[in-house]
Amino acid sequence: MSRIEPNTHQPNDGAGGPSPDSTSNGVLVIRFWREYPGPGGFRARVSRTADIAHKPRSSNLVTSVDEVRRLVEAWLHECASQ
Repeated sequence: MSRIEPNTHQPNDGAGGPSPDSTSNGVLVIRFWREYPGPGGFRARVSRTADIAHKPRSSNLVTSVDEVRRLVEAWLHECASQ
């Protein structure tokens, strides 16, 4: 397994200007487990917020990879629109 290096990239506006407001931070956590082997045993809890300072956390229990993907995409779109 390869070592994960910390991200040292500093975001900017692409024109060398100041960094975007770093006070808005989102977080998404996926916890996965199998209730039983084989199809149908997949479970995941997706907990997320687009802004940890101002918005309540949402949490969903899902039973498929597609549902996880849908929630992650919706969260990313929400974060990008703020």
